[in-house]
Amino acid sequence: MGVRGDVLRHKKWNVWNPDNLDQVKRDKAKAKEEAEEEQRQKDATETEHRYLLLKKRAAERKAGLGAAPSTTTSAASSSS
Repeated sequence: MGVRGDVLRHKKWNVWNPDNLDQVKRDKAKAKEEAEEEQRQKDATETEHRYLLLKKRAAERKAGLGAAPSTTTSAASSSS
């Protein structure tokens, strides 16, 4: 029984090896950071898209304010 424990601690693939545990922690931290960065980029892209959409709608409404009364007036005149 003691021989197995001695052999296992020398194996590179030993999951309880402190070096392997540290590597797993580093890998998990790196993956978490990459996921957070990806989410930040996605959020920034989505925010920019929404901003441009709202800006476009505001410009259309502003441009439409001058044209809307004449269209409504002509529609009301033709229906009378």
